Amino acid sequence: MLLRLLIELLFLVIFVAGVRMMTLRSKKKNMFFKHLSGLLLILADVLVLLCICYFARHSVRVINIPEGEIHWSTSRPENARLCVPAAYSTKENEVLGQYILDDEVHGSLSPGKARVSIKNGIFYVEYKWFSGEGFQQHSLVVDSVPRHFTDKRYTIRRALCKKGSKLFILQSHLPMSLNSFARVCARKATNAVNLDMGDYAYGYHRVAGVKVPLTLWAWFNKDAQSNWLFVE
Repeated sequence: MLLRLLIELLFLVIFVAGVRMMTLRSKKKNMFFKHLSGLLLILADVLVLLCICYFARHSVRVINIPEGEIHWSTSRPENARLCVPAAYSTKENEVLGQYILDDEVHGSLSPGKARVSIKNGIFYVEYKWFSGEGFQQHSLVVDSVPRHFTDKRYTIRRALCKKGSKLFILQSHLPMSLNSFARVCARKATNAVNLDMGDYAYGYHRVAGVKVPLTLWAWFNKDAQSNWLFVE
């Protein structure tokens, strides 16, 4: 709410300043005011952009998971109400790391990643499988405590989270480091695991029956995704 009020206030200041300068320019026909008004508008736009980036640098979007059991699969779901990539995908369109499906274990263990088991519509993060359906991913939050990572890259982040029996997804508005994202997740969830947000990060949820993409830039690679979390 504070961020929104600041942005609206800044835009109001820009509008008033622009109108004032345009009035002076029309009255005096002075090139000085013309250039000054243009410069002030550019500086104001830059200021607004910097304010948005600063105040929203740790801002995340909450995507509620619809009612129904959540599942994971290597087969693209049909008519899902929510669908997001989970484990990372290789360039060969295969699941990166070990996974279990229909009680059969596939692939090789990926170091540093926990096993995420899907059972009874909720997920469990451990270093062994708790169900016949699951994948490997980085664990971000364990019992409300954020984990620490050496990865310093800044990118858009997404996580599967739970608080009690409630499941939801958090997605950052701006690029964040993995450490910063884990700390943000820890303020909103008791447990959280990372989700694929690379080239194969296309996902969607349905709003009033309409598919709403969660990431537009990954739309062209949606057919290269190898696995999905979904609620049908």
